[in-house]
Amino acid sequence: MVRTYKKKTQRAFINENNSKQAIRDVINKTKSIRAAAADYNIHPATLQHRLKTFRKLHPDVNEIVSDDSAQENEVVSIQNAEYHSKYTSNQVFTVQEEESLEKYFIKSSQIQYGLTYHQAQTLAYEFAIHCNKNNIPKSWIENKLAGLFWMQSFMKRHPKLSLRLPENTSLARSTAFNRHTVNEFFTNYISITTKYKFTPDRIYNIDESGISTILPCPRVIAETGKKQVGQAVSGKRGQLLTFVGIINATGNALPPAIIFPRVRYKDYFLNGAPTGSLGLASKSGWMTSPLFVDLFKHFQKITNSSKENPTLILIDNHETHCSITAIKLCKKP
Repeated sequence: MVRTYKKKTQRAFINENNSKQAIRDVINKTKSIRAAAADYNIHPATLQHRLKTFRKLHPDVNEIVSDDSAQENEVVSIQNAEYHSKYTSNQVFTVQEEESLEKYFIKSSQIQYGLTYHQAQTLAYEFAIHCNKNNIPKSWIENKLAGLFWMQSFMKRHPKLSLRLPENTSLARSTAFNRHTVNEFFTNYISITTKYKFTPDRIYNIDESGISTILPCPRVIAETGKKQVGQAVSGKRGQLLTFVGIINATGNALPPAIIFPRVRYKDYFLNGAPTGSLGLASKSGWMTSPLFVDLFKHFQKITNSSKENPTLILIDNHETHCSITAIKLCKKP
């Protein structure tokens, strides 16, 4: 059977309202099973199966008073009580068990430890063993993991989940981002803004970002069916330079600073850069403590920051940001 099979007929479709009416008539002994099945256009075997399920759940019920009774409403949902479909066969996990897997996958992703398909398949197999499932497929037992088809079907049944390409996140940043650290930041932020009454245009954020000199290839138009499409690029390996963005709370950006991987800086490095940009050079192309002092002077010159006209700068705790020279420059009247 194909994996994405779509039914071409409505033979398996059952009108649940008609099923409820038929069950009520049979339970109330107003019609026989065959008569009720004929009147409500239901196969007799289907109706008999529904009656058997209902009587198994409610052995003491001899009459259904109204259409809104709890027992009758439960007849409709009994087929979906454990599995996703009333037509299911050999489904390994119940709805509740699959929901617990879904919650675990989401929680793992939220704490920066998302699972791959292979890891999720292994976990599903171990979960099936833990639940003492009797209908575990033989391929699961042989390979010690759930099948790929099951994993793809599981993803379709749970649209909240999707296969994404994660961004590399530093473990130090993840562990530092906690309730205590965030509360401490906002306590200091509220204290300093209350003391100096900064307006949004005097609150700035400064952050660095690494940029490669070789850009990734864009999507191009090519012949349909061709397995491999090439694109001519520079033979160089590419070098990393640092872009320092400066933006305030109103959304206005100042001329940035660009750090080039060179020992000596040349003015022509900034050809085509935004007017007023600051050009710097370091052997590695990364920010250093002396360069951060130069960046501070560049910022002070543009914003006219002084003791009488202070400015709040939000930066991360990179080691190059904390130097004696930078602290003295900030305290300088």
